[in-house]
Amino acid sequence: MKVLFVHHNNKDFPEYKVDFFLFFLPLGRSLSAFSEKIFRRKRILRIFVWYPLPRIGTSNLLGIMKKVVYIGAVVVVLAAAIGWAVRYNARACNYEYQVVSRTDENCKDSSDCTSFYLSYPVFAKKLFSSVAVDSINASVYRQMAGPEAKTTEQLADEFFEGYKSYIADRLEIAREEGDSTMAGFIPGWYYNAECFVVVNGPKLIVTGLKFSQFEGGAHGLYGMSYSNYDMATGRMLTLDDVFSDTLALDKKMTELFIGQKELDANIPLSEQGYFIDNNLLPLTQNFALTPEGVVFYYNVYEIAPYSDGPSCVKVPYEELSDILKFKPDFEGAEVFSSDLDA
Repeated sequence: MKVLFVHHNNKDFPEYKVDFFLFFLPLGRSLSAFSEKIFRRKRILRIFVWYPLPRIGTSNLLGIMKKVVYIGAVVVVLAAAIGWAVRYNARACNYEYQVVSRTDENCKDSSDCTSFYLSYPVFAKKLFSSVAVDSINASVYRQMAGPEAKTTEQLADEFFEGYKSYIADRLEIAREEGDSTMAGFIPGWYYNAECFVVVNGPKLIVTGLKFSQFEGGAHGLYGMSYSNYDMATGRMLTLDDVFSDTLALDKKMTELFIGQKELDANIPLSEQGYFIDNNLLPLTQNFALTPEGVVFYYNVYEIAPYSDGPSCVKVPYEELSDILKFKPDFEGAEVFSSDLDA
């Protein structure tokens, strides 16, 4: 490193080649005395500190220019890629439905054949949310296949094996009891589970699972369950994630339920045909976040007899503004069914 004392008179400035990278440092008049002591009659106005650089020939200059152009091109490509990635992740996820369908090969009456049907979405990974998408896909599959996460083919095999065992047991009982009617018409079984997308957005995914099954008895069973996923984490949202006060939520739900069902608010719900003891609806994790509000769903037998069917409560967001902890963002979302009903 060198220090060059530059005089205020440019004529006194020594000639030098432009081979230096200069750092300019202004100084005050307080150095006047110091400068006169050193140079006796010359006042120092500026100090330059520079580092000598090698001379740049034509070939070297072209090489440097090529590198600059290359680096610039890389920067442009990276900026474009980042911009594309941001826009891509701001869109809803792509997905495809996986379907497993099987019917009893020995069935002669197509209207009453034993059948097994599964359908569920598999969401495509996104650049910055692959972990979240993996978590959502795993949760959807567990709902279809159970906690043991059996393959869909295993589930179908077990279902048909169960039907064969049911027929064998019924025929054996008929033989032992001499009851020919038990060996007569045996209705087919069915199991249908269809998971579908309710809301598909860059920040929120909501799915519904509609199922129905018959494995003998007076009638089959059917139901619906909803799941809400935070795309930031891939977690399934619970009541505690969405609401800050579940007791206040319960009171609001009950009030709206009585109004929507046109019930008498002065008569306990237990006396109006509902399985409710304390005149408050039981809190349920079966809810769906929609653009219009939160829908709480009760399947048959949960709060009412089978003959009454399922029940649901629709709570607008304006009714929940003081207790809503998780505020769903539907910007850029595809909404396939926002008017959910029982």
